[in-house]
Amino acid sequence: MSAVGKLILAGVPIGNFRDASLRLILALTDCDVIAAEDTRKIKRLMKDLEIKSSAKVISYFQENEVQKIELLLNEIDRGSTVLVVSDAGMPTISDPGFKLVQAAVAAKVKVEVLPGPSAPVTALALSGFATDEFTFIGFLPRKKSAREVKYMEIKKSSRTFIFFESPRRLLESLEELSQIVTDDRQIVIARELTKTYEEIIRGNLAEIIQWAKKDVLGEITVVVDRAPVASNFDLTEATKAVFQLIDQGVSHKDAVSQVANEAGLAKRALYEATLELMHERE
Repeated sequence: MSAVGKLILAGVPIGNFRDASLRLILALTDCDVIAAEDTRKIKRLMKDLEIKSSAKVISYFQENEVQKIELLLNEIDRGSTVLVVSDAGMPTISDPGFKLVQAAVAAKVKVEVLPGPSAPVTALALSGFATDEFTFIGFLPRKKSAREVKYMEIKKSSRTFIFFESPRRLLESLEELSQIVTDDRQIVIARELTKTYEEIIRGNLAEIIQWAKKDVLGEITVVVDRAPVASNFDLTEATKAVFQLIDQGVSHKDAVSQVANEAGLAKRALYEATLELMHERE
């Protein structure tokens, strides 16, 4: 047990145990308490990694995370190093942990993060879609009205969107999305990332819906390409619109954000184009 306790959030493999970092292996070996979303999975990971740990393993999942906060902070107060791990990927990212971090920060407890695999970022990287601006939704809301709000965001946004979906709800969600966005919107489905049967499906929304009608299994990450640039509002016209707003007293950053959202353009591209012209105007 260390003299001064601390909280560590550690990213664990999302499928292939060989993605475990050296820092994760050392932390699993050296920590005093492991707070695991699924105790069976962390024990299986340690078995696969051929490591042994004398740490006390505590079950820490969505339904009990609030109740376990005091217990874990007390462990830290006694000098323990508490390691938080989720089933896969990074704790707090659509997994338990952020409430504990909030409490730890309020209690002035030292918090560390051991970076590791992340399904949303992995899927985004392999999608081939723009990465300069993106939004991760997590799992789509269960209420249809709340899902429709998200679909409208996807329809209008100049950002790439990423979300998780269960295999049993995937087809329904894609068909709902098709009621709001056009069928030519580009989609990537990342199924069972880094696992033996990893599958990457690419196509427009209509094609992906046809694929989803088969019996789909496994963990699903959906990546939706940003809204296409409106054909009647190109970069030149968008640049003019930015300067019109600037002349009205709007800041450069806010003007770019407003016009990019309206035109379906990437903010970075529009910002750089207008910044160059601003230098010429000076």
